[in-house]
Amino acid sequence: MNTLRHEIYRCQKFSDTELTSELRHAAVKERDSLVSLLIRLGEFDSRRLDLKKGYPNLCEYCMHVLRYSRSAAARRIAAARAGRRYRSIFVMLESGELPLVGVAMLSPHLTQQNRWRSSTSTSAFLRGSPNFA
Repeated sequence: MNTLRHEIYRCQKFSDTELTSELRHAAVKERDSLVSLLIRLGEFDSRRLDLKKGYPNLCEYCMHVLRYSRSAAARRIAAARAGRRYRSIFVMLESGELPLVGVAMLSPHLTQQNRWRSSTSTSAFLRGSPNFA
């Protein structure tokens, strides 16, 4: 709790420029952490460790042990599995080019033939960009 209080206090003392910079840095760290988690979750899944730990499926494991909601667990599982098949997904998530929810939405439809060759239109569509044609 002291760490949380300290972090709040620090942020309140930042100048506008410092806060803007820190916010951008935190977003990059969050994406890096997400990709790191997805890589580990994918490996955990491939080893079927959820079953070895006594859970009926990976979603249940994520909900009970990792404390995700069902929908948050499902998005991460879908992205981890898609990323294991198509490594470029991890690159796009890490760069912020593609959101987690977008990967989860598209992952059931990905094949070798239709995987993201042109990520620009896919990520623009998933972000709701007004420039998507």
